[in-house]
Amino acid sequence: MNSGRISARYAKAIYEFALAQKEDGAVYEEMKCLVKSFQDFPLLKEMMENPTVASQEKEKILTTAAGISLSRSFSQFLNLIRANHRETYVMNIALMYGDYYRKQKGVISGKLITAEPVMDEVIEKMKTLIIAGSDRSVDFDVETDPSLVGGFIIEIDSNLLDTSIKSQLKKIRYQLMEVNKNLLN
Repeated sequence: MNSGRISARYAKAIYEFALAQKEDGAVYEEMKCLVKSFQDFPLLKEMMENPTVASQEKEKILTTAAGISLSRSFSQFLNLIRANHRETYVMNIALMYGDYYRKQKGVISGKLITAEPVMDEVIEKMKTLIIAGSDRSVDFDVETDPSLVGGFIIEIDSNLLDTSIKSQLKKIRYQLMEVNKNLLN
């Protein structure tokens, strides 16, 4: 059985269980935290794939990676993962849970990256513009990346708008290289 199908089945089952317990939103936030931990600490994936690390240890590590206080549904998810030795699938399950949750709830996934921190009012205006004319809501992550110099990058579902000075400078550099290349030929 392929890992995508396994992860999708677990994600859907966990969503349905959490929904019945009225903890689907809490589990969504815990899954987001877990995914962020996997992204921030690549060693976490290696630990989940390491057969010499005991299942109980893996469960403790995942509990820590998911946040401080966990919902009952999420704790039961971790027990199920440990019991079925599916630790290597946890990140994919968490990602698919997020996708499934957003699809069921009509939530648009968004990310805003700016060169400097922005005020909450700006973030709220961006959210309002994104969902204008729809009955959906938006789950918005905000990051700061000083290397952008100025401007912003916004990602909505699979669409990307990059107005950063960094990307504009890259375009100008590329164009100058092309001009230089043409002059030399």
